[in-house]
Amino acid sequence: MNPNLNVINDSESIRAYQHRIQIFAHDLQQEKNPKKRAITALYLAEAATILARLETEQSNKSI
Repeated sequence: MNPNLNVINDSESIRAYQHRIQIFAHDLQQEKNPKKRAITALYLAEAATILARLETEQSNKSI
């Protein structure tokens, strides 16, 4: 199997979190309900935090 396909299909990959963040950011822009906006913002913040951790781990591996 092509190793690049595994990265795309891995829901815990950097690429997956980048995509998730784009979706949450778009949803946040479109949402009008303040409670739903707050929840979406929390999801966005959590995804961004995990992405930052994954990117840091990856950069530490390449050093």
